[in-house]
Amino acid sequence: MDLLTAPVDWVITGGESGARARPTELGWLRSLRDQCAAMRTPFFFKQLGHPLSRELGVPGKGEEWDDLPEEFRVRQFPREAVTVAA
Repeated sequence: MDLLTAPVDWVITGGESGARARPTELGWLRSLRDQCAAMRTPFFFKQLGHPLSRELGVPGKGEEWDDLPEEFRVRQFPREAVTVAA
């Protein structure tokens, strides 16, 4: 994805988990994070996913804050929150 041509309000990303999880490329995650920073788009990194967690020696699917590599400890939110009445 190229945020320079497709601006968005918020990016939430992370690797897949489960028995059929596909690998996640660190370079792609870094590029997406950096594009978000350049465009001032909130970036929320959810988890590494099973394949990348195993590759990096991180337990589980890599969703625990302290287990994430520092460069992916990014959990930003949009400035305006939408409230839905019950």
